[in-house]
Amino acid sequence: MARARVALRVGASNPKSLLFFTAFFPQFIDPAAPVLPQFLLLSLTFVAGDFLVMGGAAFGVERVAPWLHQAHVVRWTNRACGGLFALLGGLLLFARRNA
Repeated sequence: MARARVALRVGASNPKSLLFFTAFFPQFIDPAAPVLPQFLLLSLTFVAGDFLVMGGAAFGVERVAPWLHQAHVVRWTNRACGGLFALLGGLLLFARRNA
């Protein structure tokens, strides 16, 4: 339980999170209606969605972790990621940017 409290404090004090919420939420808040209930609904919706995604990722990783520790899987993962980075770097060489 102590870890959960520490994680909550770290998440709540993260300046990136605070900046995201102050930039993102006002677009969806009606100034003519009470602000607090709207903000709470948006916050709870975001937290529930985040919990589902992070929880699903944690359970998914737990199931595939033994497979990911195999040497041949690591080797092919490194090759695939390296190839993808090389491809993206090559595409950047030919990208045109209008100034």
